Amino acid sequence: MLAVFVLVTLVFAIISGIGKTIAFGKILGTSTWDGNSSVSIIRNTNPPSILIWQTYPKRLIVLTLDSDLKLVIGDTWRGVKGVGEIFEKLSGAEARKVVASGIHVPITNYVYFEKDENRHRDNFEDEFRRFAAITTPLSILVYGVGDVDTDIARMDIIRLWWQVKSLSVDDIEIVDSTAMTENVALSGGQKVLGVDDVSMHALLSKYMENRKILESSQKVTIINASGVSGTGKLASDFVSAVGGTVESVEAADVVDVTSMIAEKSYTSTYLAKLFDCVITSGPINSRGSIRIVIGRDFAQKYF
Repeated sequence: MLAVFVLVTLVFAIISGIGKTIAFGKILGTSTWDGNSSVSIIRNTNPPSILIWQTYPKRLIVLTLDSDLKLVIGDTWRGVKGVGEIFEKLSGAEARKVVASGIHVPITNYVYFEKDENRHRDNFEDEFRRFAAITTPLSILVYGVGDVDTDIARMDIIRLWWQVKSLSVDDIEIVDSTAMTENVALSGGQKVLGVDDVSMHALLSKYMENRKILESSQKVTIINASGVSGTGKLASDFVSAVGGTVESVEAADVVDVTSMIAEKSYTSTYLAKLFDCVITSGPINSRGSIRIVIGRDFAQKYF
């Protein structure tokens, strides 16, 4: 009888433990951040901003965007969207894709505050102090993220807190994008003041670089099989922005989905996640090289 009692007690303890683990897992969400790569977040602040956390070296960057500037989405004949309009009319998920396409840098997440809240870069330091407080993890677990729409899992927010808590407000780099502008000629001959995507890409790439990808030195070949011009260039810019080395961008017949042929490694795994595709084995040019075939799904996502 004692043995049966102990056994039943153990079974109930295990079931209870599993239940708590599942419940706790639901609260924390599914992690999408490996802790090594940079985190880039668009925010509907006033003015709109992009927040970037770089793990190596440890630094926090806030890039402000002029609401009056225009972003070229694909080629000029496909569309030009105002920065202010993007953040005002699109959801966080949609704006993340449009901004990434316009500045040719992958954006990992979004944080959208309530529209009636007045958030400006001048109060970012206070916001950072609150986030870096010792009580933040407990607050996130108990109360969540508050009146914020975001696709960042609570687990990743806590991991981000763990990395940034040692910084001070003096370590924050606030960058103004006002100088990074150019005249964009539209298909009808009209000119508008837009974001210089080349300068923006060069600036943000140094904050987006992943040290593990840089150290791997794996070569990447981009094959544009989407049937949409400019898609291969965008994919190439995404790879170079995170520290990858693109050997060439080639054209190919149209395929259905984006795919990757490579040996499994940190770089290939990271890029497969970035392009939302699976890694398959097959003939490659040289040992350690990566071949990414960009399909229609990628083009439809960003153009």
